[in-house]
Amino acid sequence: MSRTAGLTAIPDPELARLFRLSVRGELPDPIERKALLLRGFNQLADHAEVLHGLSAPAVQAVLKAVIAERKAVAQKLKLLEQLKRQVSGGE
Repeated sequence: MSRTAGLTAIPDPELARLFRLSVRGELPDPIERKALLLRGFNQLADHAEVLHGLSAPAVQAVLKAVIAERKAVAQKLKLLEQLKRQVSGGE
C-alpha cells in the first residue's frame, strides 16, 4: 500500500487508541513517527504522514473528525440497507 494512503488505511480501533493516548498526554507534542512506532502504531507511522509534526490538539482534532465521519458513513450505510430490505419486502 502507498504511504500516501493517509488515515483511510488505519482501522477505527487504532485511531481511537491513538486519540486516547493523545488526550492523556502520553504522546510527544508534536507527534513524531518514532513515537508512533515505539507504541506499536506501525501501520499508522507508515501511512499517516498527515499527523507527523502536528501538535496534540491538532492530532486530536484530526482524529475526532475522521472517527466522526466514519461513524456517520456507517450509519448512512446501515439506513440504506434497512431501506433496501423494506423495499424488497424483506422486512
